[in-house]
Amino acid sequence: MISGHRKAVALFSSYAATGDGTRLVSFAWTALPRLRHHLSMARRL
Repeated sequence: MISGHRKAVALFSSYAATGDGTRLVSFAWTALPRLRHHLSMARRL
């Protein structure tokens, strides 16, 4: 579970920094806090 969350955070972070679609970059930036929170919660399990 943690590995999957790490991959999701890495993917969204990368796209937010280098993506070329304005709406998708915005979505990635918006989703990152929630994904990071989920990763944090998974680490506590």
